[in-house]
Parts: sequence; structure tokens; C-alpha cells
Amino acid sequence: MDLYNGEFIAYTISDKQDTDFVLDTFDQLPQTTDCLLHSDQDSVYTSFNYQNQIKKGITMSRSRKGTPSDNACIESFHASLKS
Repeated sequence: MDLYNGEFIAYTISDKQDTDFVLDTFDQLPQTTDCLLHSDQDSVYTSFNYQNQIKKGITMSRSRKGTPSDNACIESFHASLKS
């Protein structure tokens, strides 16, 4: 989600979240520079494969452990999606 305008840049729907799922979504992103990608501390986002893929021109940002308010925009989206 682009936090500037709320637009979804890439998305994938699945019944499970694993590294392949996240990287499939990541592969949909347009080529960009000066991009910041924010995630939580989930094992998918700390995996070796994810870390290597993200290093390709994207700055990574991560929430503090146990602090969902650090990622409030996505937490809010998840609440809407589940309802």
C-alpha cells in the first residue's frame, strides 16, 4: 500500500502466508528506487530469502516486536478485510 495516496501497488490473496507468497507479491512491484518497505517482525520478513530480495533497491523498515501501532495502516486494512 502506498501510504502517500492509499493505493495498493501489489497484492496477492492466499490461505497461508509464507516466504514464497510474500515474494510473489513483491515481484509484482514496479521497478523503483528510493522506496521504503515496512513490515512487522514475522518470520517471513526476517527470512534469508526475503532479506536478499529486499536488498535490491528497497530500504527496509520493521515494526518493533509486539507493537502493532507501528504498522497501523496495514493493521487497519486487515481489520477491514476480515469484516
